[in-house]
Amino acid sequence: MSLRVESTAHDHLTVTFVLPAGDPPGAVSVVGSFNDWTPGAHTLMRDDSGLRSVTVQLPYGRAVHFRYLAADGVWFDDPDADEITESGSVLHAVAAPAAGVPAKAEAAKKARAPRKAAATKTAAKAAEKPAKSAAKSAAKSPAKPATKSPPRKARSKPPES
Repeated sequence: MSLRVESTAHDHLTVTFVLPAGDPPGAVSVVGSFNDWTPGAHTLMRDDSGLRSVTVQLPYGRAVHFRYLAADGVWFDDPDADEITESGSVLHAVAAPAAGVPAKAEAAKKARAPRKAAATKTAAKAAEKPAKSAAKSAAKSPAKPATKSPPRKARSKPPES
């Protein structure tokens, strides 16, 4: 399954819903908040590569709730959605591009993902280094016995006269 989100105009974005050729078998439509949950309003069609897809134009700034409906009456969600809730898949609101700046939401989303992953890996490696160096230095030098100071004697007050 796949979702393609593109900013192609100043007043709307284009979302393409894509499914593999035969999974699930039969006709499949995408229904959601953009078509009043009407089955069959947006049926996925097979292309030359065998994939099935349908493209929908949606306004900017609104979250889109949707689900797929297979020919046998089975509803299913898209794992590529931003979120999956009890009521189905959700694409979070996409803001309109700045005036005169065409932007592709999908490209921007993909560009952000590797940076987040790289930052997480870098942080994990940085956290590992102190632990590794401590383990290495402990292995190199023998442990010194801990020295204890002798117990202190309790002071007693001098007798009052």
